[in-house]
Amino acid sequence: MAQTNFHNADLAALEQQIEAGVPAQLREDYQKIVVAGMKAGLKGGPNSILAQLRNSKDPLNDCVKGAVNLTSLLRRMSRNTMPIRAMIPAAMTLMLQALDFADRMGMVKVGKPEIAQATKLFADLIFQANHITNAQLQQVAQKTQGVMNNPQQLQALRTHMKGVQ
Repeated sequence: MAQTNFHNADLAALEQQIEAGVPAQLREDYQKIVVAGMKAGLKGGPNSILAQLRNSKDPLNDCVKGAVNLTSLLRRMSRNTMPIRAMIPAAMTLMLQALDFADRMGMVKVGKPEIAQATKLFADLIFQANHITNAQLQQVAQKTQGVMNNPQQLQALRTHMKGVQ
């Protein structure tokens, strides 16, 4: 989908995984959000949002927050017409771009542990922004486990999903 040139191979591989998971009907929206986010992040050249990372005391955290906040701003600017299902993977891709920039500039060495930490921070921020609590996540996990352990419910879900596609 995207023709990005990552410096960091782990970030490039993760971007490919994210893009592979974007449903076909959302790919155009996803791409528009990533492009708009990159334009906004680079606007101003040496004074751009991305360039401001060089002043960061916590580049990893700031890359995550910046990507989530930027996509939230873009969504508000779209008068909430931006599909959330495209926005979240686009925000993650923008986070990866910011992490790659920070890695390239020597602000932080990004490896698997840093990617895992950034991904957790990302998920926490997304849940917080959408008012999803840990208790709600636990409840969904329990319900999912209950369905997975009940053959009749699992078959009914599979039948329903075939009809949705």
